[in-house]
Amino acid sequence: MTFVTLLPRLHRAFEHATDPREIGFRVAGAPVRLRIAGADLRLALMPSLQGLVDETDEAPRLVIHAWSGGEPCTELRAAFAEHPDKISMVNEPPLHLQYNPEGDILSCIDTARGEAYYHVPDPTALPDYEVCTPMRMLFNWHCDAVGALMVHAAAVGVDGVGALIVGRSGAGKSTTGLQCLASGMEYVGDDYVAVSRGTPPVAHHLYRGCKVMDDAFERLPGLRDRVLMRNPERTKSVVILDDAAGRLVASLRIVAIVRPRIAHAVTSGFVPLSPLQAVTEFAASTILQMPGVGGFMLREITALCTRVPTFEMTLGRDPDEIAASLRSKITGLAS
Repeated sequence: MTFVTLLPRLHRAFEHATDPREIGFRVAGAPVRLRIAGADLRLALMPSLQGLVDETDEAPRLVIHAWSGGEPCTELRAAFAEHPDKISMVNEPPLHLQYNPEGDILSCIDTARGEAYYHVPDPTALPDYEVCTPMRMLFNWHCDAVGALMVHAAAVGVDGVGALIVGRSGAGKSTTGLQCLASGMEYVGDDYVAVSRGTPPVAHHLYRGCKVMDDAFERLPGLRDRVLMRNPERTKSVVILDDAAGRLVASLRIVAIVRPRIAHAVTSGFVPLSPLQAVTEFAASTILQMPGVGGFMLREITALCTRVPTFEMTLGRDPDEIAASLRSKITGLAS
């Protein structure tokens, strides 16, 4: 099967789906139209996508067709099933396809035509990370098409200016970002944000979902009531933020890239981090979670880290002090 025959086939399958709804989004500053069929699929995906809703008369740069049920491409899935433990990718620009056997998720995009397709047989079987950050592959290629980069990072700030918080799992990235939100700072996102390639770079909101380790609820008890889904094996929960959680904003101008390090120090501190060290940490975590885009991501993240000051932040013991220190650093760089 070729892309030439696959895309019309997926479109016909979507047209037979029941209860389609159209929702306007703005992703990385550009209008997107989501056509999503099925109440169960909307229930699974829309909580984290709610912050993108933006009805506009502008022509969309991308139309996403999303539906569940049935098997529109049984032979394609059978071919990918030969590798049941691996995400399969096909990149033939402007056409890109990804199949994730966990959740049986098929994603396909034609960036030249601005059309994409997203299908799952059973929305209730989606893994927690897909509920937290849906359609990552489609958003990644859309961001590239509109001059942005989708990265694994948190983004927080003050008065419209902020920092990207980067790091591997367990480094303190998510907790630091959520502590800043709880302290009253502006917050764009936790797991993924879109960063424009211009100067200065701007971080754009993508998801309201974030993954929180169980021990973080002791420091941030207000998040317990926002748990949507638990993953007991990884002792993590998917939390969906809303406007009552704090100052959720659509974008921030980025003046720093910060790699946190858990140090249990008396006070938090900052030391310069070389662009190479920042790239190593930043690119590794992004590429690991966005398979199939390694060379592209490495090139773009390297360019970003050479344009923006990079720091290591040694984290203190007090959550309020951590947020205050980062606020002060951002304010100083902005001025």
